[in-house]
Amino acid sequence: MTVRRVAIFAVLVAAGACDESPGFTERELKILSNYTNLGKQSEASLVAGLDGAVELGQALYFDCNLSAPLPADSDLGLAGDTGTISCNTCHDLEQGGADARLGAPTSLGVGGFVGVNVPTVYNSGWRETWGWTAKHTSLRSQISVPLEMAPHALTRAEVAAYIEANYSDEYLALGLPFDGSNCEDSVGEDCVFSNVAEILEAYVRTLRSEDSRFDRHMNPKNRDVLTDEEIRGAKLFIGRASCNECHNGPTFSDDRHHNIGVSQIGGTWNEGVVITEGEHKMELGHFPTPTLRNVGKTAPYMHNGLTDGLWDVVDFYRFGGHDTGYPGTKSDLIQPLNLSEEDVDDIVAFLKSLDEIPDIDEETGRDLKLPPEIYDDTRTCR
Repeated sequence: MTVRRVAIFAVLVAAGACDESPGFTERELKILSNYTNLGKQSEASLVAGLDGAVELGQALYFDCNLSAPLPADSDLGLAGDTGTISCNTCHDLEQGGADARLGAPTSLGVGGFVGVNVPTVYNSGWRETWGWTAKHTSLRSQISVPLEMAPHALTRAEVAAYIEANYSDEYLALGLPFDGSNCEDSVGEDCVFSNVAEILEAYVRTLRSEDSRFDRHMNPKNRDVLTDEEIRGAKLFIGRASCNECHNGPTFSDDRHHNIGVSQIGGTWNEGVVITEGEHKMELGHFPTPTLRNVGKTAPYMHNGLTDGLWDVVDFYRFGGHDTGYPGTKSDLIQPLNLSEEDVDDIVAFLKSLDEIPDIDEETGRDLKLPPEIYDDTRTCR
């Protein structure tokens, strides 16, 4: 080898040694660095900040008796059965915080199917609006809905009575009276109900997911975590596929609402709601951008549970959404993409790299990141 060739080789080796991530360009790393570190949460309610609220909220989250008796026979049991639903039933923390009971596109509660596919509960504390209708501007408000409607089907009086009968000491220890005198905008059982929603909020705000293989790869000291396929998928995600037009930031959601042209198949017709200048305004077919963290675990997908497969979801975008069968006008952002089937494979591989990495105890085989209630058979609903 000549001196000139040796010199050139040395320069190339040095250049390669300075490249922090052989798979990503400097520009790509800069973009992707904005998708790590959740940062500061949205503002919590007053009760959610009380000492002891998290612990009580965790107990309530897994309480199967915080739900009404079944009004009729269903897949949950026979009419009159109790203890059939907890918050974890539809927001299963072992399955990415979503409803893992595949077989139906939407979630089944005490009062029947709720008409939508429930989103993950993880990282809820970092959102600005909640629910598929996005009409809830506080996490407490969103949490109160399933307690009263189909999932739990309880009245406010029943919630207040249940807490007083079963969690009186814990509730009073928070400095909250059962006469509901601590609320500014409600009294009595309405106030107790509101307090319970905020206590649940306290626990939900502890549920975070930001330790995926993607997050670890983005650590400059650990750039060899993602596979070549996943890196190609990430490049497409922020490049030709333009997934990051809507799925961006640490939660992989812009917290905005779009009509992506999803045909309404099964369930109930969902028209969509967005918030405009502080008022609720109907926008046909608009739904919030969901987070993509833990997306490999949270099938089915779309607001109506349209499909169980991530490949089908990416393929949906590949062809620019559906042509008909959805309300309203499809967003201009949704256009056919120049993607091959191999590209779809790569994007799906990247999406799965956003799943939280479990911390498995070698002796028990349990994921130490999950609460102990997950492994407590007495906490299993009927």
